[in-house]
Amino acid sequence: MKKILIALSFFLIFFSFSIAQQVKNLYWEPAKPKAGDEITVYTEIDGNVSQVTLKYCFLDEKGNITLCQFKNMELKNGKWTASFKAEDKDIDISIIVNGQIIKEATIEVEKEKKTPSFFVYMIIVAIAIAMIAKIKIRK
Repeated sequence: MKKILIALSFFLIFFSFSIAQQVKNLYWEPAKPKAGDEITVYTEIDGNVSQVTLKYCFLDEKGNITLCQFKNMELKNGKWTASFKAEDKDIDISIIVNGQIIKEATIEVEKEKKTPSFFVYMIIVAIAIAMIAKIKIRK
């Protein structure tokens, strides 16, 4: 009787691991998004899955989470997909199945290059004009 219980226990443990969901592939397009881009996340999951949720969190400059949102993913051509708009912040994403996070990744968003404003350009031009005028006055 003990042998049967032990064998049954091993079978149940092995069977529970064999039906666990695993992410086979996870990627997003565009691969290097910019602020304002529509990011589509794709994932392929092994195992019997009926619902997948995407959790995406925007990060500040220090890597702290500022805002998290959840989106149900749709199954299209064997891939679960969901889309959202990128901001000028990196994004942590998590794939959730049956309330469990099964995969995490970070999407690095290309930051907008901040250029000096018009006011700064005007100051530079004013300094240049003043220097040219000063040189002309000395001559």
